[in-house]
Amino acid sequence: MTPDKKASEYYKEYTYSGLVTNKFIDSEQHNYRTVIIRNDEKSDIFLLDFETSGLFEFIQVGDSIFKKKNSLNLRLKRYQLDTIIKMQIYDKN
Repeated sequence: MTPDKKASEYYKEYTYSGLVTNKFIDSEQHNYRTVIIRNDEKSDIFLLDFETSGLFEFIQVGDSIFKKKNSLNLRLKRYQLDTIIKMQIYDKN
């Protein structure tokens, strides 16, 4: 992230689609709230440090997550749940 870019703009740049295979607080990397999302081709790292609604705590291993570019809406699917969550991003600029 660059100092001249708001955190919400950073989050909008990315697309995610896949299965949550792990989530953890990365004590070796500034305690980043980290979610690993696996799709057919690769694994993506989804950092939720500037997200303030509690999304990191809500996400579970085994959830499917879908997020389109230029959006802060995230679709989360798990057993008997299919919901859209609007990420709440703390923009300190």
